Amino acid sequence: EVIARNFILDERPDCIINIVDATNLERNLYLTTELIDISPRMVIALNMYDELERSGAEFDHKALGEMIGIPMVPVVAPTGRGIEELLDTVIALHEGRDSRERHIHINYGNVIEEALEGLNGDLREHRTELPAHFPPRYYALKLIEGDKDSLHMISSSSHYTRSQQMAVEARENIEEALNTDIETALAERKYGFVSGALKETYSA
Repeated sequence: EVIARNFILDERPDCIINIVDATNLERNLYLTTELIDISPRMVIALNMYDELERSGAEFDHKALGEMIGIPMVPVVAPTGRGIEELLDTVIALHEGRDSRERHIHINYGNVIEEALEGLNGDLREHRTELPAHFPPRYYALKLIEGDKDSLHMISSSSHYTRSQQMAVEARENIEEALNTDIETALAERKYGFVSGALKETYSA
């Protein structure tokens, strides 16, 4: 929520430095899924990486970065370790020179994706009427969640009522099919995305 509001207050930044606590990867990468849905250029600064190393954990951050299309740089803020590499990565992203960068979508499973498809397609057709801060798919997700800020952001568009109705129908279909509320359904799939990625790249 805080991340989204920061986007609204300012022009969409060219590149985001997403600072992640390397000692609590699962929780912090879950928060990162919000940014993945927004689809900005991003580099993840794995702060406190020295503590992860001291714990004996093994983490293939390069493989995970390739997997999710986001460069990851180990950083130790007090000593300055990794800061130069982090800044070089930001510059490379800005100039389009980092081959690791690619935009991915979190797959929310057939039920949610099918319900999302109609609203997303409708919003794409009216892209010029939407605030440029977020892509149509992100608006579609937030509308299905019933997010009031997102509803307010598109309230001046000519298809506002239609989008709102489509979002309500999509939410009802998802909750009926999955027998759970929409917030739980999305959270479970985000955690599944993070857990699956870490299962292949991290061991304590």
